[in-house]
This record gives sequence, C-alpha cells and structure tokens, in this order.
Amino acid sequence: MERGMDMKKYTPNMGKANVVEGEALLFPFRTVSNEISKIIGEVVVFGETEDGFEYIEVNVGDKRIKRYII
Repeated sequence: MERGMDMKKYTPNMGKANVVEGEALLFPFRTVSNEISKIIGEVVVFGETEDGFEYIEVNVGDKRIKRYII
C-alpha cells in the first residue's frame, strides 16, 4: 500500500468508536516552517485525562509516542 492511500485520516473529536487499537492513521501536523505535513502512526492504547478527555497514544516511529484527543 502506498503511503496515504486508503488510510483513515485522524480528525480531532473523531470518537473512540471510530478508532481501533493497532490501526494505522494518517496524522497532519505543522512543521517548523509552518507547512502542513503528514505522518503515519499506529494506535497503541486508549486513555482518558483527569478532566474527562479521551485520547489515543500513537507510535509515530523512532520510539516516539504521541497523544491525540479523540
């Protein structure tokens, strides 16, 4: 599969029902030069903050884990 082809794109507030642990998602982000780029990440685990926001932890490569609100 080519990068970005037929891959679900992450959107804020997409909801826990729309994401599966182990699924690969396409995450847009801003670079230092203010351009929008994309990175592929695999959902590792679900969690919830103390104030009730649900999030996913995503492995984005190079042993880096990032959190995204769902």
